[in-house]
Amino acid sequence: MYKKFGDRVIFAHEITRCSRKNELEKSYSWTRFSSWLVPSILLGEVVHEGFAKIFGEQTAPYVKPLGDYIISGSPDAMINDKPAEVKFQRTAPESPKEHHIDRLKLYMWLTGSDEGYLIYLTPERVAAFTVNETVSDVAVMGMLKKMYPRYEWECRLCQFSGICEFAQTERRNRD
Repeated sequence: MYKKFGDRVIFAHEITRCSRKNELEKSYSWTRFSSWLVPSILLGEVVHEGFAKIFGEQTAPYVKPLGDYIISGSPDAMINDKPAEVKFQRTAPESPKEHHIDRLKLYMWLTGSDEGYLIYLTPERVAAFTVNETVSDVAVMGMLKKMYPRYEWECRLCQFSGICEFAQTERRNRD
């Protein structure tokens, strides 16, 4: 995608996370797969792939121009022509998490769908939520604003928190 559109392309997952993490991943590209060494993350990747193969269609990236940018992304699966995001967790939430809803809304916008599904898989149960709230082009443009971090919990889980000047963690504030 970068070869075709260069720096104009922005991926959906980049829009829904800390902007500085995106920048640092590009600067330290060798770290891109290091998170897969964390068993829970690797297990989540395996679950995503398996779910998409069994229950939904795997999709090629969707691409949509927006102003000077090209927004691209692939939902985990398409179920009845609706985007679905699959999350593997230890326990199922009572309601969908904000950052998961934000990303699903982007996939709904990219696919032109007015409905999408968030599916949480746990060792004990499956929890599924339908999302009907869509976003407009104007809202997506607002989401492109750089935020350091985008969500308050991100720094705590970020592999770059030790070198990031915006990190908001106890580890960052120690002498």
